[in-house]
Amino acid sequence: MSMRSLAIAVSMGITVSGLPAHAQPAADFIAGRQVMLLIGGGMGGSVDIYGRMVAPHIARHLHATQPPAITARNYPASGGVQAYMALASTAAADGSAFAIAARGPLTDPLWSNKPAGYDVRKFVWIGSMSGDSTSCYTMSHSSIRTLADAKIRETTMAATGVTAESGKFPHALSATIGTRFKVIAGYSGTQGTLLAI
Repeated sequence: MSMRSLAIAVSMGITVSGLPAHAQPAADFIAGRQVMLLIGGGMGGSVDIYGRMVAPHIARHLHATQPPAITARNYPASGGVQAYMALASTAAADGSAFAIAARGPLTDPLWSNKPAGYDVRKFVWIGSMSGDSTSCYTMSHSSIRTLADAKIRETTMAATGVTAESGKFPHALSATIGTRFKVIAGYSGTQGTLLAI
């Protein structure tokens, strides 16, 4: 994979599985069909909200003679990995299924020797809901107020999964600048981590 392709993969959050060639026009192919949106996050979390916000716009911009019905299904496990596994293995590979999830599951397989259960190079990235920055924070009553504080005292951090961004970023900060973040993974979606905090 080229560095340009990797950069595109990192910046995109909405993917579809590889599309086979169809003789019929796309508008006729998708007209009146059931389209599945796989959401790599729990109900009420940021990925869920983004997915449900974009779904009606996707349907409207497909220019089908009859708009497709889009059904959303949440895959809250493993920070989005489960959604991408479903997209690769059980979802229709004809363009009638797409997924939205965090960036982590798209890039993890590129740097890991462990089998991921899906090949990101077979996905087609069609867009991103936002250009965002990730933040690491504690509650206002915490004694950890700065990065310098986090280098002195162990700080517990909530994460949805070990490979989710909420888990990777605190580990990366500890490895690179010496913070003492202790990541507890396994919370269900953004709502679960906020409740834990």
